[in-house]
Amino acid sequence: MSEFSESYHIKNISLDDAKALIKKSGQSGYAGKLNNDWAVLVPQSAECGSGADETIVSNNENILLHYTFAEDHCFMFEVFNGNEKISEYASDINEDLQIFSKNLNPAELIKVLELNITESDLIKLLTPANMEEYFADPQFNYRLMDLLGIPRESYSWISYHYCQLIEKEDPKFADRFYKVE
Repeated sequence: MSEFSESYHIKNISLDDAKALIKKSGQSGYAGKLNNDWAVLVPQSAECGSGADETIVSNNENILLHYTFAEDHCFMFEVFNGNEKISEYASDINEDLQIFSKNLNPAELIKVLELNITESDLIKLLTPANMEEYFADPQFNYRLMDLLGIPRESYSWISYHYCQLIEKEDPKFADRFYKVE
């Protein structure tokens, strides 16, 4: 089975505000506080769609990272400051490796996400030369998230559908994620 993950990560927001953002967007979903810097949102619309949900983005007032990974197909992220998109990235691995980072905006991305990395190192991190480098350890889609200090259990194998399944099977799920209805 291939991994299909989609989640939203918000910088400097309380768990209550993260839950409120899902409700304000007219959706149900899951929210969790990851650490002092980040919270995770998994709204009903988080099903490996074609981009960030407009209702989440339009109601957002913080730094928002939208993460999508379809294991055999693509890795994408978008970063918003409030509802303004400041960076977007996509890679396609269906036939061969293709990187689409025309709106990466590395200087702004480093500044807004408070990354401790140079522009050239960030670009190198996000532009693997070949499939072997793409799937090297740590796997390509983990590298940016690791750099941000976002724990893998908040985005790897996480989508609304997966959360519904995990919630039924894993009693510890409720320690990490809160259901928002």
